[in-house]
Amino acid sequence: MVGLGIGIRVSRDDPVDVRRAVFVDAAGHSDGSVSVDSSDGLVLTLSLKNLQVGTYRCLVQRTDGTVTDIASWPIDESGTGWWVVPLDVGPGSLRSVLIEDAGGARIASAALG
Repeated sequence: MVGLGIGIRVSRDDPVDVRRAVFVDAAGHSDGSVSVDSSDGLVLTLSLKNLQVGTYRCLVQRTDGTVTDIASWPIDESGTGWWVVPLDVGPGSLRSVLIEDAGGARIASAALG
């Protein structure tokens, strides 16, 4: 089960695509959120919670099925994290954002539509 929210924001000059989705774990519990904003280049903003101490990887899956590792971050005892990452892909080419632990196990995913 995946929760998903989509929003479109339009500026005076150019349309801007902002897509939002909820990260869910294998049991269907919400573990955070992600947004993709193309207002100033393509930027991915992630917020995660309920994680164990360790290092986690963020990957993006494109609509053609290609999966790219974009970043890794340590999580401390708070179990939470927040990051902003610029991306070099077109906003329409993103299918989902995946979070894996250091061992490569998928712990959360968010479908972007």
